[in-house]
Amino acid sequence: MKKTNNFVLITDMYGTLIEKIPSEERDIVKKGENVLKIIAPQSHNLFFDFIKNIKEEKYIMGYEIDILEGSSVKQYILHGFLKDEKINITFFADEGHTSEMLTEIIKINNLQINELRKKYKEESLKKAKLEEDVYIEITKLNNELLNSKRTIEKQNAQLSKYNALLEDLAMKDPLTGAYNRRYFYEKTPDLSEKIALTNGRMHFTAIDLNYFKKLNDHYGHDFGDRILKTLVSLMEKYKGKEDLVFRIGGDEFLVVFVNKSKSEIESIMGQIEEGYKEATDISSISYGILEIDLVKDKRLDTRRIDFYLKKADRLMYNHKAKVKSYGEFKSST
Repeated sequence: MKKTNNFVLITDMYGTLIEKIPSEERDIVKKGENVLKIIAPQSHNLFFDFIKNIKEEKYIMGYEIDILEGSSVKQYILHGFLKDEKINITFFADEGHTSEMLTEIIKINNLQINELRKKYKEESLKKAKLEEDVYIEITKLNNELLNSKRTIEKQNAQLSKYNALLEDLAMKDPLTGAYNRRYFYEKTPDLSEKIALTNGRMHFTAIDLNYFKKLNDHYGHDFGDRILKTLVSLMEKYKGKEDLVFRIGGDEFLVVFVNKSKSEIESIMGQIEEGYKEATDISSISYGILEIDLVKDKRLDTRRIDFYLKKADRLMYNHKAKVKSYGEFKSST
């Protein structure tokens, strides 16, 4: 065997030779052979430990291993490091000559560590940037969602307002604010049934303005509209909380009085009549009070509503016929 000093063997993870440096070194160990071939028997366990520690620690320095050189044994100092799944093993015949090679090994190892640190830093920055971008995007989406929610809530509030307005318009007369004829026919069946279940009382009171057409012709429709609104205001002022005011058409109104006696209703109508005289001093009102037979008609249908409405109208017209001079139309210049 040719005498050797320092050399490098590159092996796989199991110690099988891949490459030798310098390459002209001969008869040490051939490619494909395990480096264990040149290790003296007494150093086998130490060499196994050397390989094991390289795999775990990535680099190892300062192992004293006995190497076979022909029939003799020579001591070498082994240093090694792991790179790309390959083990680089440096054999030093003399510790005094290791400085240059050791420096190179440390340099290579430091390059690897710096490269790893660089990659880790880059990945950390990427991760931080990604997390920041994700946070910004989530914040943006949350803000958009919050703004959308506010917009929807605002639109829903407006929609509810408009729906309430539409419902109010559907139920009420736009001029006077009294409930309209359609709502009268819609509301009365449920109301009559509810009152009948508690053995209560319900009255239809038909109300009509005397000489309203002449009043319109003489003073104009704007004045007539103000008179109608004045009358409704008075009815709303003096009626009870459960009572309902309806404009049936033109100058014809109906008040549904709930759980009141006829005398109580006459007192209320007297207050309305006096208030109307004070407000206008030019015409009067006529009314007819009719109690609904809730024993016979526990829930009024359209046919029975019309029946009682006509009876209340007849009572109102009877009252109109009795109106004397104060109730007559008075024009003023």
